Amino acid sequence: MKLFLEKLKWLGLAVGFFLAEQLGSMILYFSSGVQMSIKYGSKAQEKIRAGQILPPGPLGITFAILVSLVILVSVVWLLYHYGFIKKVQPNWKILIFGVLFAYLLIYGLDNIGSWLMSLQDKSDTSNQKALESLVHLFPAYFMFIDLVILAPIIEELIFRGFIQQKFFKKPWLGYLMSCLLFSLVHTPDSWGAFFTYASMGAVIGFFAFKFKRLEYGIALHVLNNFIAFLSIYQMIG
Repeated sequence: MKLFLEKLKWLGLAVGFFLAEQLGSMILYFSSGVQMSIKYGSKAQEKIRAGQILPPGPLGITFAILVSLVILVSVVWLLYHYGFIKKVQPNWKILIFGVLFAYLLIYGLDNIGSWLMSLQDKSDTSNQKALESLVHLFPAYFMFIDLVILAPIIEELIFRGFIQQKFFKKPWLGYLMSCLLFSLVHTPDSWGAFFTYASMGAVIGFFAFKFKRLEYGIALHVLNNFIAFLSIYQMIG
């Protein structure tokens, strides 16, 4: 019974933080809807269907950022409280050069994923397309907080922390499940997209497991998302 309750605790935290990661975006969507209702009234739905969506208001943006920062502080506290991040100084040589090497590996696997997607007449993942649509609606500084800082930390806590370390007695099973679920939550719409996210999860998971430092995986995930963030904004000009 004690073991069951322990597993239930980790499951509850995983689901809770997964939902919390979406909270900032949900607030901005709501704020955007309010702006649409104020300006267009009964024609708001018609404008939304036509793709003429107004950006969220300043109050909604401020509230979303504050909520995201509160969630970020909560996640960092939990990482230290449950010992997912050690208070011992990291090996900076491994952290810097290991992260760079692992990122290059992810980049290479991503190219393989893109090739697999092309075989199914897919040019990009559904997750990437969703992000590209958000940058036209949400301010860049919110996207930076959400995509580059908050999402990597929460996702690493859930997949490489809770799932990989706490749910399964056998480490290899936790590793495989974390890779599978990490890919599935990014809503792959092709085998190439599934491979892209599963391989990314495999590299990050192995990197964190090999050195027993979750913060190494977080650093790698942050770097990956930061480069993706720059690429998206460069692409839209």
